[in-house]
Amino acid sequence: MENNVLLRLKHKTPQAELKDKRERTRNSKNIFACPRSDLVQGKVVILVDDISTTGSTLDEAARILKKSGAEKVIGLVVAKG
Repeated sequence: MENNVLLRLKHKTPQAELKDKRERTRNSKNIFACPRSDLVQGKVVILVDDISTTGSTLDEAARILKKSGAEKVIGLVVAKG
């Protein structure tokens, strides 16, 4: 198991402060990188998040992981807002 495969590049406005899905989607674009793509290439990645309201952050993280070569990304969320 590998931790910290994703790197947050930018700290933008906290998602909880944004009102709608469009704002949250725009706010979460291009905030992650996967500097060690060798750790995810051809693998199933389980992505864990504490809360998901619109799924924008999970979607963006999954997009970067897939772009880095992950075969599949499974999102697990502790709470739905």
